[in-house]
Amino acid sequence: MTMAAVVGLEDSLDKKPSSLDETSKRLLALATTLVGDTRIILLDEPFEGLDLEGREAYRRVLDSQKENRFDKDMSLILARFHNM
Repeated sequence: MTMAAVVGLEDSLDKKPSSLDETSKRLLALATTLVGDTRIILLDEPFEGLDLEGREAYRRVLDSQKENRFDKDMSLILARFHNM
């Protein structure tokens, strides 16, 4: 399965990134990160600004990679910071 299929962007391969909606842009960025030989991924507020559907799509990708990569050869850090 291609990374485009994993993140659900198979139908957008011929589009410019700037023409994608916010959720698709985030999924594209995540796919770009996951396709590399990355050992640690730090996601700073990855769900911020996404609607419910976008959050669910993003979480599905993370969950799918959990079985394949996380805890085996890759670590994921989710961060949420607020100014106090």
